Amino acid sequence: MKNNQFDEWAEEYNCFGKEMPFFQKWIFKKMKEEIDKKGIILDLGTGDGRLLIYLSNTSKKLIGLDSSKNMLNETKKNFNKLGLKGKFILSELPKIPLSNKSADYIISNAALHHVKDKEKLYKEILRVLKKHGKLIVADCFEKEDKEYKNEQNKLRKDKVFWNKYLKSLNRCEKEFLNMQKKLKVKHPIEYHITPKKTKEILEKVGFKEIKITPMPKLDLIYSGVKK
Repeated sequence: MKNNQFDEWAEEYNCFGKEMPFFQKWIFKKMKEEIDKKGIILDLGTGDGRLLIYLSNTSKKLIGLDSSKNMLNETKKNFNKLGLKGKFILSELPKIPLSNKSADYIISNAALHHVKDKEKLYKEILRVLKKHGKLIVADCFEKEDKEYKNEQNKLRKDKVFWNKYLKSLNRCEKEFLNMQKKLKVKHPIEYHITPKKTKEILEKVGFKEIKITPMPKLDLIYSGVKK
């Protein structure tokens, strides 16, 4: 995750999607359902802090980590506008400069696909989580595996939801591509793995109670618990 690329995007990204679209509301709501107590929340690749802000009433302490100084500046502005307090860390993943067992929840939205070494990342996340702490991630992937596609087809049966979600997502993707065209830098490199591979690596490093929640298109929410 090269911070100079995200530095270039920061201000426009902060303005992008200010009125939270349907698909993002659905994702954030699903992630919030995984939080069952007030605790310390660390957001990896926090961007403009919108997910942390959404979850602020579930938290004892909010921590936002990003590789971009400019992105963190936008996060601070958004926190200040709402009278929220938080800790902000400038760091490139997979490194997380926090002590062992210092977070109850580690969350991330649309960021971890920029990290190449997933196993190293998940080990670092496990180190930082407290006992019984939980990782909750919404992200995209490269291609479906059979097991995931079968689960996703259950969502497809609700045509009203499916079409509303896709309409909202497709509109935002179009706006995002138009925004990118104005910028001088290319989109950062992405390192995708399948839902099945994600689960395998989480199990390998020691996560338990791994849950995969399907979403339309090539997206998913996954969670795991540190025992």
